[in-house]
Amino acid sequence: MPLPRLRSYDDQLADYLRGRLDILLDSTGLDARNVADIAVVAAAACEEFTAATHLLDLLAAIPPPTGNPDFWQALGKASDTPHLIPANIGPRVLRALEGDPAGLADQVLSAFGEITASHRAAAAKVVGGALADTADLAGFDHTYIGTLWLTDLEQTAWRVLLAARTRPESFHAARLTFRAGWKDA
Repeated sequence: MPLPRLRSYDDQLADYLRGRLDILLDSTGLDARNVADIAVVAAAACEEFTAATHLLDLLAAIPPPTGNPDFWQALGKASDTPHLIPANIGPRVLRALEGDPAGLADQVLSAFGEITASHRAAAAKVVGGALADTADLAGFDHTYIGTLWLTDLEQTAWRVLLAARTRPESFHAARLTFRAGWKDA
């Protein structure tokens, strides 16, 4: 996943790194501010990257549409939502693989927003059956492992969207606003 385009540092972090790591300007130009830039980008991008990777890993645990179209047909019927059929979710999966997971996360949450409890249970049974066939989980109840998978998918999609809205470009400003909001409480 590509890192966001930015160059933003926090003076407090730079001072901390300078003191902690004893970083001085050297012939390559790497100093505490450069390291702080790297740390801010890494910290801000880490949650989104981790969540996006996990979201794709969850989808990789079930059969791909070309490998088992019957599974996807059964999932679409069980969930009673068009959001989970390959024609609708497929382009977003491909964009997520290219580093833009927000559309996939939004699609997943839209699906869960529509699914009733009975459709969710039916979808869990379909997913659990596929997981038991492909992931060495045959000893578990299909509905149980399907429910775990669906819950993980929903929560991971939420983490992707939440992390995507906290862009590294605005990380410092958002932190200052957050601090002020609590300081004045």
